[in-house]
Formats: sequence, structure tokens, C-alpha cells
Amino acid sequence: MKNLILIALLLLCLPANAETGKRDILGFKPGMSLGEVQALAKQKGYTCQSLPKAITVYCRTSSGELNLMFALSLDAPVFGVSLKNIETGNFKKASETVSQQFGVQPYRTLEYRDGSIEKYFWQLSTGEIIVLTADSLELTDAKYIAQVINSDRTKEDAKQMPKF
Repeated sequence: MKNLILIALLLLCLPANAETGKRDILGFKPGMSLGEVQALAKQKGYTCQSLPKAITVYCRTSSGELNLMFALSLDAPVFGVSLKNIETGNFKKASETVSQQFGVQPYRTLEYRDGSIEKYFWQLSTGEIIVLTADSLELTDAKYIAQVINSDRTKEDAKQMPKF
């Protein structure tokens, strides 16, 4: 009986797992808080810093420079993760690797005038956009910016007008 229950649970979970796929770059993903970013960076041994009044955390990794962009302030969630200064080698092969890891095919390419591909674009089923160039890989999710803006509007709307 236990085996049947286990098999039923696995069958229920399989479709959800197949659709979710990879949603991160080096373990970092949109929606993370600054605390989560710092904890993961420490666990991985990355050196990270942010400039005063900045909304980006910069980390040095063995794979390249990792930039984590926060939605309007470091108190907001990460909306973008980019890995810069990477060596893609064969650009077409790199795009195939991204497709395989994230489980989707590119929906668009941007080409130079000579017809060679400059950028590949993917859109994940949950809305994130992936962009691959010859020296960078980016993962962004604009819904986190929208959440912060809507939250700020709600706070502004809740303020009482002074009596004149």
C-alpha cells in the first residue's frame, strides 16, 4: 500500500517538475531577497559588494562577474541576474546548452547586418526572459519591479491628505 501511495505522489509531482525546469543562474534567481543572496554567495565562497545607494550587488565567481539587480532598492527582491564576461566559445553550441538547461527553445534572435546572431532570447513559462550574448547570460523577471511599484503606489494612496 505504501508503494502505491508513493507512486501516486510521484505521478502527481512529475508534470509540475517537468514544467518548472531551471530558473536560476549559478543558483541565483529573480525573487530572492538580499539576505538570501548574501547567504548563497557566502555558501558558494563568492566575494560580493554593492556601491552605496546602488540597486545592484556585484559578485566575483570562477564563471564570470555575477550581477544581481534589485527592483528599485536593496530591500526589494532581485528582478535580474546576469553573468558577465563569460566565454561562450561556440555561440550556437552555447545557445543549445541554454535551451537544454532551461527546457525551452529560443523564441527570437537578434542578428548583425552580416546575418550572424548577436543575441538569443528565451521566455520561460513563468514569464522570465533569458538573453544570451557572446559574453553574457541574463535572466530577468519584470513582475518583481511591478510588485514594488504597486506596493509604493498603495502606500502613497494610503497617506492622508493634510487638512488645509
